[in-house]
Amino acid sequence: MPTLTMNSQQLTVPQDTTLLTAAKQLGIDVPTLCWKEGLEHVTSCMLCMVENRQTNTLLPACSTLVEDGMQIETESDAVVESRRMALELLLGDHLGDCEGPCRRACAAGMDIPAMLRQITQGNWHAAAHIVKRHIALPATLGRVCPAPCEKVCRRGAQDASVGICMLKRFVADIDLASPTPYQPDIAEPSGYPVAIVGGGPAGLAAAYELMQSGTACTLFEKQSTLGGALQSADLKDMLPPAVLDTEIQQITKLGLQVNTGIVIGANISLEELKQQFDAVILACGEVSSGFAEQLG
Repeated sequence: MPTLTMNSQQLTVPQDTTLLTAAKQLGIDVPTLCWKEGLEHVTSCMLCMVENRQTNTLLPACSTLVEDGMQIETESDAVVESRRMALELLLGDHLGDCEGPCRRACAAGMDIPAMLRQITQGNWHAAAHIVKRHIALPATLGRVCPAPCEKVCRRGAQDASVGICMLKRFVADIDLASPTPYQPDIAEPSGYPVAIVGGGPAGLAAAYELMQSGTACTLFEKQSTLGGALQSADLKDMLPPAVLDTEIQQITKLGLQVNTGIVIGANISLEELKQQFDAVILACGEVSSGFAEQLG
């Protein structure tokens, strides 16, 4: 069985023992990131580097087998510098919070950590742009959202959750009040028109996403105004109509064709929509029995 010296401690181990296992037996802590006991090593993070004093070479402890007579150092200057460089490379393009629980809980998948970083730097418009990558009506949603993101915010374990929903509303309001509110880039026309039935939040969000990809959208709404349930009188104290109307205008400015006062099944049939458009999105909420029959 091979014998090695590690940090001036001598140890004899069975054949095929790794330096990392030997270090653990000696009570020496060697940092790891990609290693997990029981799984084949991948030697990708390079945080477990140690130095072989005999050869003045650095070795990954998780995969290097002990050889008889080895003299290993785990905290030499070369080792510390190597681990620091490996960590800097790992973190160079990774902010460490890309999978924050707040983002995972957000139904829209909004990049909440990125928004918060921009806000802390006072970059209100940059923060609003981040919000509007994923949310079509942020100023509206900032007033009515049940904020599932705040329920899982890690800060809540310390004192109180970050007011994510209010911050989203704050930057969205600033953006709307600016001379040139944010408008996303629109791709070249795809040539595949889509009909959207229903001008509520689902229909508007669908149009917002599709138009960015270059898809021409035509929206059909039976009411005289868009907004659907968001136009409810019960929400007027919480959601001023002017805010909702302004955000809807921002979506229609992207090129959305709007037809109000149109009842599917009366003014136009679902079959006609299928013939005129490459796809039909049904975002109409509760439907009548007659319309349900058209759907089959």
